Amino acid sequence: MESERVEAYAANIVLSVAAIVRRKDGKVLVMWEGDMPYHNMWVIPIGYVQQNENVVNAVSREVGEEMGLDIEIGDLVGVYDDFIDMGGKKIHHVIVCYRTRAVTDPPMISREAKEYVWIGRKQVSKLVAPEVVKKMLSDHFRSKFMHVLMAGR
Repeated sequence: MESERVEAYAANIVLSVAAIVRRKDGKVLVMWEGDMPYHNMWVIPIGYVQQNENVVNAVSREVGEEMGLDIEIGDLVGVYDDFIDMGGKKIHHVIVCYRTRAVTDPPMISREAKEYVWIGRKQVSKLVAPEVVKKMLSDHFRSKFMHVLMAGR
């Protein structure tokens, strides 16, 4: 797996997936990242797509590895660009983000997820988090809110 990551870095483009994991009460899961590239920040589950793996399978695998949760995958929140520095090299980090629902609970603590918390829309702006993660969370809550408004018409 490490060699796949090195090959992707060599091209300066890395493809990842992210999951907005929701609970029944509408709150979403964020974790304190213990690994690169977003070390010591609040993030949603994000991970690299492995060679010969489709993005939907990667979402389930990453959430399982990082948080120990089973999920149901919903709709696409969006595709995001982040430009990060990894080991002195500029990387174009492309992230495909899906809305998901936790089927199992509670999440687990892992090497990558040092702690976790469930948050609502109003807490997003206060997070110590990468801007790209705040954008994904904001887009999730905005589109969810718009769906509710449109359903009421």
